[in-house]
Amino acid sequence: MNENLLNWFNQATNYWNRLEFGRENKFAWVAAFAAALLVAVWIYRRDAQEVGRITKIWLMSLRLSVLAILLVIALQPEIPDNKMLVNPSHVAVVIDTSLSMSIPDKVVPDPVEAPTTTVRRPREELVNELFANSDLIEDLRAQHDLTIYTFDSKLTEQQRLARIPATQPETTATDPTIAEGEVAEPISIDWPAILKPRGLETRMGEALLEAIRREAGPTLSGLVIVTDGVSNTGVEPPNAIKSAAAAEVKLFSIGVGSTEKPVNLQVADVQSPTTVHVRDGFSITAHIRGEGLDGKDVRVELLSKPEGAEGDPVLVEEDVQPLPEDGQPITFTFDYTPSDSGRREFFIRARPVEPVEEIIAEDNESKVTVEINERKVKVLLVAGGPMRDYRFVRNLLFRDSSIDLHVWLQTGEIGISQESDELLFQFPETREALFGYDVIIAFDPDWSKIPPPQIDNLMDWVFEHAGGLMIVAGEVYTPTVASLESDDPLAKLKDLYPVELEPRVFNSPLAGEEFTQAWPLSFTPEGLSAGFLQLDDNPASSANLWNEFSGVFRTYMTRGPKAGATVFAYFSDPRYGEGNDRPIVLASQFYGAGRVIYLGSPEMWRLRASDEDFYERFWVQAVREVGQGRLLRGTTRGVLLLERDRYPLGSTVQVSARVLDAQLNKLTADSVALEVFDPDGKPLTPVVRLNGEPSMPGYFKGGFPVTRAGTYRMELQVPESKEQIVKRIEVKFPNLERQRPQQDVQLLRSMARDTGGEYLPIAEAAEQLPQLLKDQSITTVQTGFPDPQWDEAWVMYLLVGLLGLEWLTRKLFKLA
Repeated sequence: MNENLLNWFNQATNYWNRLEFGRENKFAWVAAFAAALLVAVWIYRRDAQEVGRITKIWLMSLRLSVLAILLVIALQPEIPDNKMLVNPSHVAVVIDTSLSMSIPDKVVPDPVEAPTTTVRRPREELVNELFANSDLIEDLRAQHDLTIYTFDSKLTEQQRLARIPATQPETTATDPTIAEGEVAEPISIDWPAILKPRGLETRMGEALLEAIRREAGPTLSGLVIVTDGVSNTGVEPPNAIKSAAAAEVKLFSIGVGSTEKPVNLQVADVQSPTTVHVRDGFSITAHIRGEGLDGKDVRVELLSKPEGAEGDPVLVEEDVQPLPEDGQPITFTFDYTPSDSGRREFFIRARPVEPVEEIIAEDNESKVTVEINERKVKVLLVAGGPMRDYRFVRNLLFRDSSIDLHVWLQTGEIGISQESDELLFQFPETREALFGYDVIIAFDPDWSKIPPPQIDNLMDWVFEHAGGLMIVAGEVYTPTVASLESDDPLAKLKDLYPVELEPRVFNSPLAGEEFTQAWPLSFTPEGLSAGFLQLDDNPASSANLWNEFSGVFRTYMTRGPKAGATVFAYFSDPRYGEGNDRPIVLASQFYGAGRVIYLGSPEMWRLRASDEDFYERFWVQAVREVGQGRLLRGTTRGVLLLERDRYPLGSTVQVSARVLDAQLNKLTADSVALEVFDPDGKPLTPVVRLNGEPSMPGYFKGGFPVTRAGTYRMELQVPESKEQIVKRIEVKFPNLERQRPQQDVQLLRSMARDTGGEYLPIAEAAEQLPQLLKDQSITTVQTGFPDPQWDEAWVMYLLVGLLGLEWLTRKLFKLA
């Protein structure tokens, strides 16, 4: 009883607290009605003198009640329909997932019991502990909505988490599929997967700008960034800090990583040919970089063993040199002459002469694998005329003992003499004769001199049998190819070119121009990193050598690269255009199982003016590059095609496979399985599936990420056979993420100071960060239509009833 009475009292109190009046100047209305009451009392005292006291009081009460009800109606009492809307405070958390987060740092696992004991742990583990094994997320969500981002080369939203009271299960942020009042299912966050380092670069400035653009607002309590503070490309972080300050966004930086200057020795790069000929000497060049080891002697060893052989590799040669200043590479070159054929592994191992503890020991060794062939590379040279490049290339290939050179000069007549192992006077007539070649180099050929059946054989040789074709464009016959109509039997030849040829060469705006100046080649990043274009064992000095090359006067005009083609260099003459609109000088594409390299100018002989060795190196490496598909295939039933044989850690390897069935027909299947083994020999799971190309029967494509440095081995089992197609790649740690491994505390502190935030070491973040991020929730009142309390039927009935009673009473007492 008491509880019901208390509830009634609370409801009544709440009702009267919410009640409002819609009439303005309500005091004037009350005063007017008070005057009316006095008049009513005076009138009733006069009219009711003949009746008794009780009747008089009864009549006066009825009249006063009517006047009171009219006063209430006049004041318009109402209950406002107001809603309190809360725009919750929110926090954005931005976490670094670049590969520098995999660097191990010294940490003290038990500062109390063993303050001097240290172990090395990757930074990603410390970040994972902060988010997965502490109460940080729960503490933050007690007051804020959370948005979790990761960044490396770009910003990626990973998760949105709504603010929750301590007793409510963990839920995701607003979900339209969850009805109001229901509780969402609990969620779990796979922190190790989210935080796994994978980025090849760190664009911290750009990530901050994008996060600020998305999250800035009055309810943002702060933007938390968890990083080592090192940005190695893109927008500079100070610019992003200024933008944060302008947008009134507080940055809270959580520092990860050691602040001490690291000590580390690294095999930064190893360069070697992928295929060589028996008894042909070659060089293996290693670039060694040291940090914190200025002037210290380093011993570099070259070791070798046949691939798959048991036991340790054998020392071939070693060298000791002092390291230059921090970060500057030093080059070691080792010469080797193979005496046996087969695949051989070469190991470069570097270590300081005086032992030191390094931040990373795994990068002190690198391995390359070289295919040593017994047989010579069989090359066919085809030339539309005796141009200079043809003559120089013919002579240098003829001198190379690893090459079996056949020559067809299309303008030549029987009886001429050409430096070659065999001189031809027509294109190979049979498939057997053509398919014996590994490489064909065509210098502005007159394709019309090759009968259509042999053109089909050529296309099939490249597409189906991994032939390597190098086409040099010229101004005599290339325009004819470019202008071929689609119904011409030779039009299919245009499919071989990696570029779209310009058919209107002689009608172009430059047709009447004079070309009296050489213009250098403008290399793309792919061109600068392509091994076959290195004029020197050092990529940096090779780029400088290309810059010193005066260039060529003319190149064939193009409309751009074809889909899937790789552009290595453009022509830099500004009259031809700018950027990617310029003519392409060097490009490459896979055509089926084979490879085609396009050279847009027949003036590469000008490279001899810089150094004849450069010219020879360029052509010999190009021949080996384009021909390695034939040289390395282990079965006629298929081949694995890759863009390159070395990949940076964290990248995705795109694989194409051409597979034939037991009858040597194109294999028809939805997919084939590719087994991939990591550097420890463990297979990747699940098995990589290469999916069939509907438009290209027998061809399959797929890819997989490489997450560890070392040698990966790919094996594709040939259907209905015991044969396997095997390919290997080398995965290297990108130098960009290891150039500055220590935490940039100064930047992280300035980031927080300039925006009103705070810098915290990661060990203190779980305890202190929730206290620093203040609740920025904003409460607003949404006014709806009021609920009038006087506009009810019962009010009218009551009013009519009171007036009726008064009339009836007056009638009975004969006062009406």
